[in-house]
Amino acid sequence: MNNVSSVTAHNITGGIRGDLNVSDRMFVFAFTDFEYNAFQHLDLRNVIGGGFGYHVIKTENTQFDVFGGASYNQEYYSSYLLTPPDPTTLQPAITRKSGEIVLGESLAMKLGPRTSLTEQFSLYPNLSSGGDFRATFDVTANTKLKNWLGWQITYGDIYITNPPFGLKGNDQVLSTGLRLTFGKGTF
Repeated sequence: MNNVSSVTAHNITGGIRGDLNVSDRMFVFAFTDFEYNAFQHLDLRNVIGGGFGYHVIKTENTQFDVFGGASYNQEYYSSYLLTPPDPTTLQPAITRKSGEIVLGESLAMKLGPRTSLTEQFSLYPNLSSGGDFRATFDVTANTKLKNWLGWQITYGDIYITNPPFGLKGNDQVLSTGLRLTFGKGTF
């Protein structure tokens, strides 16, 4: 907004999703996601949802799914001082709770015996505030070092149409690290 740019490593995201196949092509899913982002003054975003999906492609090396459903989003923003030109104005804390539609697609591909690529895009039109939406995009490359250990690099982008006053609506993250796999993964 004010040509202010910042880099932060104070971002914590996590979540869990379970899929259950009800036929060769159809599945149901449930999920919950959590996010903390100091740069956005986001103390907690908790999203709980579920729905139905369809395996468009389901082969040994590739799985492409489309899905849709509903979710409940809770966002808790802390109070903050505006950046220049008026760094003395305190913005109040904000709590937002809203129903959402979930629409998305996910792709998982095995690129070789030890390397895989996953990608997911989700769109969350807000049912409580017409015209507002949230969108998430994540892509991850993972190379297995052992069956239970891998090295990964992830790019993520979260966009919201209604950020708190003075904050940007787009937040991008690039991370790398070790990945632990419990049970049998996608590939």
